[in-house]
Amino acid sequence: MQTGKLRHRVTIETATESLDSYGHPDPTWTSAVVVWASIEPLAGVELLRAQEVNAEISIRIRIRYHASVTPRARLKFGSRYFEILSVANLEERGREMELLCREAV
Repeated sequence: MQTGKLRHRVTIETATESLDSYGHPDPTWTSAVVVWASIEPLAGVELLRAQEVNAEISIRIRIRYHASVTPRARLKFGSRYFEILSVANLEERGREMELLCREAV
């Protein structure tokens, strides 16, 4: 991984669920760790390939490997939030992760 591409600071947030007064799950997001990342919008052929798996994938985020990153976490970048749809440990070496995400609304 080229460290020069990791130019964005993102916060990995994890959810803890509690029940509201009606018994429905109410997630509370807490910051787990702040990491450097590269954020790349998927375009053209990459987006078409990604849509075969999930029609809502729109962003690829790469970070150094961190064990706490799972599809149950989310990323915060500035005022934007990204839901993690897929986590890949590239080359299974525990060095770099590729996250396919969609922007939360």
